[in-house]
Amino acid sequence: RRATAADRQRALAEAELARAHALRRTHEPKACRSGVAPYESAERGFAGLGLPRRQAEALLGLGLLQRECLHDDRAALKTFTRAEPLFSGAPVFEALVRQHRGEIRFDLGDLDGAINEYRRALELRRQIGDRAGEARTSNALGYALHLRGRYDEAADLFDSALALGPGGDSSQRASILINRGQLHRDLGETERARERFSEALEIARQAKDRDKEAAALNALGVLALDARQPGVAQKFLEELPAAGIEQGQGDVARPLVGHGVDVVARLHGDPQDRRSHAEGRATAAEEEEQEHE
Repeated sequence: RRATAADRQRALAEAELARAHALRRTHEPKACRSGVAPYESAERGFAGLGLPRRQAEALLGLGLLQRECLHDDRAALKTFTRAEPLFSGAPVFEALVRQHRGEIRFDLGDLDGAINEYRRALELRRQIGDRAGEARTSNALGYALHLRGRYDEAADLFDSALALGPGGDSSQRASILINRGQLHRDLGETERARERFSEALEIARQAKDRDKEAAALNALGVLALDARQPGVAQKFLEELPAAGIEQGQGDVARPLVGHGVDVVARLHGDPQDRRSHAEGRATAAEEEEQEHE
């Protein structure tokens, strides 16, 4: 049959969506900025055709672009919120959107909002039998509850995440171990914390994940300082990889991030002054990067 106007509109929307995905996957700020318009065009096209699932997929792509490439969390949160009702009856996608919204709310300081999003995502992932996703969400929810002082719930979630296994994702397992170790440390279970951090370090090195390696080394250094062993702490500090540690994921304990800031602060001078100085340098670097973009 001959192509109809609807066929042509669908083909145009699909082409715009494919183009937007390609621009997003470059992870280049300039290309990502160019990807906003085709995502919006595709979303409008699918909406006009009455294709809510494809419309939602365009919004999901736009939200990922805003969050991961343009680093505009507030815009991404609005986009994911628009997408969520369109995924009604599609628990895989709804869980994914809930996970992203939880991470964004966490990074924006809305801890209770993040907990609510993670709880719904976890419920959905359990329903569909997504073990890897369940482990990831259990880790994120466990960390948020840890910050709320709900240690028993957090421990149960971390332990269930470890029992599930992150589906071959070594970096994810290292993250869970680091968070579980931090909870052990806060409960005064020093040896258990050391075991968790040491296992995380071994896994991170095998996976060549420098961010998790640095987090585990920093955690072990903090434990050494807790035990008044500055020489041991210095050894861990010297092993820290040159690479920085990714921030804002909502699933790696914040006391462990930042180029070994905790170890540095406590080895040299006043802790608060050193920490403030390090954080100030990090903020300045981020602002400079944004200006260049």
